Amino acid sequence: MAVLINAHHHLPFSRVWGDGTTSSSDGQFFRGAKRGASGGGINARYGVDHGLLHHNSDQRAPYHVNVISAATHEAPYVLDGLSSHGTDLKIVEHYTDTGGAADHVFGLCAMLGFRFCPRLRDFPDRRLAPIAPVTAYPSIAPLLGKHIRTDIIGEQ
Repeated sequence: MAVLINAHHHLPFSRVWGDGTTSSSDGQFFRGAKRGASGGGINARYGVDHGLLHHNSDQRAPYHVNVISAATHEAPYVLDGLSSHGTDLKIVEHYTDTGGAADHVFGLCAMLGFRFCPRLRDFPDRRLAPIAPVTAYPSIAPLLGKHIRTDIIGEQ
């Protein structure tokens, strides 16, 4: 797939849609062969069926695909697709829905140089985690949850 994506990326017409630096990922689940009773977790909506997590570039091409269980959270696979796609694409900014967003993805994307832009359906329920005590940020206090325990991180 990387050979095809690279060929597509280098064609002049692919620039009509984008420069290959922005991407998104989302899961799609397909009814198929069941994994059986010992297959692992069961998703309330999709049962034990498998799904695909597609990473698509802004040039309208799927540059990375993972087969995942319907019961699996998409977030770890977001990082997998961004860091090991094997193409010439230089992804800078990545979008997901709520299923692809998790706290560790925010942190790791920042550390790896990606701008992570999830579309969060439960945004009012989410809280930011400051390093300083919440009282240090009075103007945004309603948006903050518990502060990060850097002492515990240092011990580890």
